[in-house]
Amino acid sequence: MSFAENSQKELDRVGRLISQLLQFSRPDKVEAEELVLGTFLEECAELASMHSTVRHCSVRLDLGEDTFAVFRSSADLLQQIVLNCMLNAADALVDSAREDGEIVLFGRRDRGRVRFEVRDNGGGVSEEVAARMFEPFFTTKEAGRGTGLGLFVCQLLAGRLGGEISAGNGAEGLVVKIFLRDVGEGVCL
Repeated sequence: MSFAENSQKELDRVGRLISQLLQFSRPDKVEAEELVLGTFLEECAELASMHSTVRHCSVRLDLGEDTFAVFRSSADLLQQIVLNCMLNAADALVDSAREDGEIVLFGRRDRGRVRFEVRDNGGGVSEEVAARMFEPFFTTKEAGRGTGLGLFVCQLLAGRLGGEISAGNGAEGLVVKIFLRDVGEGVCL
């Protein structure tokens, strides 16, 4: 896909996302669509790679045998969650000054749910930060680099999709886990 096509696709997605975010207080339903796990995460990786901080990291997909697994969800809302987590991971890797910074996008189907993880090898966070990271306006970034709303909005979006999000330290860095129910044919969220 060309840069212009990617840019237009991203602008369309952001437009739809803004409309959906503005409707948070309304009882409208979010339409679920059929998604292919591997394709969805590849698109997330491609979109994130346009961001300057992500360009300094390697991004790896870990799909196991679920590359072609089909599930239903809102692509725009789910993509916003994954992209935000990837950008946070990239920021952590830049801050850690690791030359071998890596973001891993993990995806699996698991007993009627779809599990996503965004992992980095940036060293993780303190217990105090982990306990507050989903609070609105909480940020560890210096002024001008973050609003403290990213993970808070991700939590709202995950809830809107009938799922949940959590984060904690893994072996080498932060692991953000997103669990979504896999809704059936024709179901709205």
